[in-house]
Amino acid sequence: LARQAEYWVARKIQALGYYIALTPGNSPFDLWAWDFQGHAARIEVKFATYCHYRGGGRYQDAIRNHQHDLVIFIARNGRDWPFVIPAQKVPGKNLTIWTSCPADSRPWQPYLEAWNYLHQAIASQKPAGWQLDLF
Repeated sequence: LARQAEYWVARKIQALGYYIALTPGNSPFDLWAWDFQGHAARIEVKFATYCHYRGGGRYQDAIRNHQHDLVIFIARNGRDWPFVIPAQKVPGKNLTIWTSCPADSRPWQPYLEAWNYLHQAIASQKPAGWQLDLF
């Protein structure tokens, strides 16, 4: 399901007018996104389904490498709920949503479908000086 989520995010980013490249499985982030001027952002994609836990439940995924500019966390509950979160707002170890309806989640609600953070992450990077790995 993780690679399926990466493809879903890649298609969404392409629909927003950016170029994308998926990274190999051993890379510290999941994909590159860049504009025609060469500004690029490193994106980590996370995916979770609702898991029942101690009388309640949650969506949760581990955050490990922290070598990304942006995390796109998809909570699946009958549909996909993408949270677009800037790197500096991502917690150290786990990203967790404690409600069954992702739209009601606090403190993550402001990041639901917040694609403006993608635009900001790409625009804030310096162009040139980077090259995509040849796979």
